[in-house]
Amino acid sequence: MYKILLSSLFMVWGMASYSQDTIKKSSPVTTNSRFMYRMLEPNMNLEKVQILLEERKNGQLENGQLVVGASLISLLDYQKSNRDSKFAYLMRHPTSRNQIGKEVSEAVIHSFQLGLTGAINHWLALHAEILYNPSQSFGSGTITSLGRNQIQLIKGFVLIGDLNRFPVYGAVGKMDAPFGQTGSVSPFTNTTMWHAFGGLGYGAQVGFSKWNLNATFMAVQGGAQFRALHTPVADSTSVPSLINNFTADINYTIPISRQIGFRLGGSYMHG
Repeated sequence: MYKILLSSLFMVWGMASYSQDTIKKSSPVTTNSRFMYRMLEPNMNLEKVQILLEERKNGQLENGQLVVGASLISLLDYQKSNRDSKFAYLMRHPTSRNQIGKEVSEAVIHSFQLGLTGAINHWLALHAEILYNPSQSFGSGTITSLGRNQIQLIKGFVLIGDLNRFPVYGAVGKMDAPFGQTGSVSPFTNTTMWHAFGGLGYGAQVGFSKWNLNATFMAVQGGAQFRALHTPVADSTSVPSLINNFTADINYTIPISRQIGFRLGGSYMHG
């Protein structure tokens, strides 16, 4: 099998333009491309609660301020394979739902994200991410089908805590599970670790972060959740009527230089 990728066109506003990452501190509604890139980036670092805590600690989000960011990624490509309808790229769906035959080409929208992150005061902040991704949707049909053209709140949580004042924090909402090192170096493809143990679900987190040590516990809503966090309730029902699952993670980072560190840790997922 061989593949020819002619071009990938990225159109990003408020996300990848690192030359425009300054905050307009006088404005209650502003943009911060460096900060929003970290919050919206879907594969390389999924610890969004921890990222928001760190960015608030470093002064990237002021009290009473709302940061808005968006990303639009379009694709233009050509591929050829010696296997019929097998073009395994962009993580999902190497099937005839996206491609058919041995030669394919496309000019499509890969995904659109809208992020909103705000701080009410020193102790209370929130984050929400809206996602539209017809090319990667698990819905039935083709990219023009209604089932694959849904807009969803992919992540959203309320954060309680200020690491400049106290090392304990909490969060409630829809979040990635604090489990393992599931990040990837690819902008499109998740790791094998993520495919096996990655989880997204409703729940509540409590954590400790100080002295390069971070420990997080998340109580997860049972029933129908996302990927590894799905846990049956009562007589194997998927009704999310009970908090019956949890995951925990503890890690310690040894700083080597300003940009390099060594992290050692362990995680546990109950359900």
